[in-house]
Amino acid sequence: DLGLEPDKATFIIILKACCTTSNLEQGKAIHSHIIRSGCNLDDVMTTTLIHMYCNCGSIEDARKVFDDSPKQDIVTWNAMIAGYTQQNKGHDALDCFSQMQREGLSPDVVTYICIVNACGSIGAIDKGEQIHKDIVNRGFQENDIVLGTALVDMYAKCGVLAKAEKVFNKLPSRNVVTWSALITGYTQQGQGYMALNCF
Repeated sequence: DLGLEPDKATFIIILKACCTTSNLEQGKAIHSHIIRSGCNLDDVMTTTLIHMYCNCGSIEDARKVFDDSPKQDIVTWNAMIAGYTQQNKGHDALDCFSQMQREGLSPDVVTYICIVNACGSIGAIDKGEQIHKDIVNRGFQENDIVLGTALVDMYAKCGVLAKAEKVFNKLPSRNVVTWSALITGYTQQGQGYMALNCF
């Protein structure tokens, strides 16, 4: 022990290490240390704490950090929505998304990727189609392969393969994840020939 107090950058690095090791106990200890040290809980620190708690499986602690944050911007909202989606709490993710919009924040590409994944995970096709219309109206789909892939995956998981194909065919480029989403959709719907043809 050299008697040196960690700074914000050090805390963030250590919290990210807790994320990768899913060490909730250590993460909570560091969070307590951050509070005791008087370190400023700005949006970067808040988002890092939310990610840490979500990755360690404690969505309740993540939500407490979020709720206690003096300023909730699009980055912290995205972290919370992503956390709910990651923890298979798609309905909570959708509630969070609605709350964010009620508070006057506009979704960005990251928000849409997270919420489209949430819709796919719970089969919320009606909500997913509504969100897809918003994405198209805002011109986000054309240039973002990750968002396009999320849409293909959502439609495939919901069994709406015609729409999955339509989104797939409009993408300016495709990667192995995009192809896999469509192939998986065909397989899950018992369309083995189409899956093999796509492969």
